Amino acid sequence: MRVGSHAIATQFVHQGWEVAYVAAPITPLNFLKPGSSVFQARLAEYRAGGQRDLDGKLWHYVPFSLLAPSNRRFLRSPWLFSNWSKLSLPNVKQRVHEAGFGEVDLLLLDSIYQPAWLDDIRYKRCVVRLADYNAGFDGYGAGAQRSEMNALARADLVVTASRGLSQWASEQGARHVMYMPNGVDFERFTGHPPRPAEYASLSGPIAVFVGDISTWVDMTLIDACARAMPWVNFVLIGPCASPPATVPANVHFLGVRPHDQLAGYLRHAQVGLIPFHLEKCGQLVAHIHPLKLYEYLASGLPVVSSRWAELEGLGSPAVLCSSSAEFVAAVRVALEEPNQAPHYQRYAQSASWPQRLAPLFSWASET
Repeated sequence: MRVGSHAIATQFVHQGWEVAYVAAPITPLNFLKPGSSVFQARLAEYRAGGQRDLDGKLWHYVPFSLLAPSNRRFLRSPWLFSNWSKLSLPNVKQRVHEAGFGEVDLLLLDSIYQPAWLDDIRYKRCVVRLADYNAGFDGYGAGAQRSEMNALARADLVVTASRGLSQWASEQGARHVMYMPNGVDFERFTGHPPRPAEYASLSGPIAVFVGDISTWVDMTLIDACARAMPWVNFVLIGPCASPPATVPANVHFLGVRPHDQLAGYLRHAQVGLIPFHLEKCGQLVAHIHPLKLYEYLASGLPVVSSRWAELEGLGSPAVLCSSSAEFVAAVRVALEEPNQAPHYQRYAQSASWPQRLAPLFSWASET
């Protein structure tokens, strides 16, 4: 899977910057599921000691740490949030300095779980990016809250993916807030990739969901759709810590797939789904600006989504639904409509990452 921070790092390189991208660390806990393709790729990058791409202008590294902060019960302490880098092997601070990034013009912090960088390197200005409402996640504790408030207080600029997050950051005392919604790597999703092997055994149309399959995904909507349309395949791609005990036979969990293969899964589907759980996770969902919306549309897919204010304000082609009955009906209509891929792709192209990031680049270039 890939998130907006990867795209942002790449676009900074395209703007002439030299960039270091330090990912979340792997820990001994990750070895409990060693067969994961994503874990194996991250482990290989750690073992490589950092790699350079884009003509050497992008240095990226996955550190290893004996412990790393998270929302798990025993990993929430404020001490661990501030000091996990001291438990890294080799020391990640030293590794970053050796790569030439001990002193930088701009520090862009997009994870409240890596606050140590505010003290571990020297920087002229700092940007904090809020992509999610962190307090809405299960297990958000004292360490995460202290880390987030400290980052907001020290940031020269806070960029947020949703309007709700902009308001929240201002209320927390952020000095300068910029609304910068998620975008899309448009060209990645407009080609003609081969049909994925997993689709070979599926007969009938495909409705697809891509993303973390967690508490905010309303599986009752998927279940209702699958039972109402047994001839449709409902394919879910992404990590799923707690899959349902039973699902209809036409619901397929594929697990995590590499981001560079994602276009194939979307281009060979017929509708994209955003079935978020407003009742269970209303505060969290209210602050989401879904990256998947643009990836679906760039792939030429009609989109059926749960309804919340951030999406209502976009004026996108997505059909927004307030009930299970509406969601099922909208999926049925989307599967029967004539091809409107050019219309969907025009909207997605207007949200390409270069356009989304233009205000940030303008701010960063100010002296």
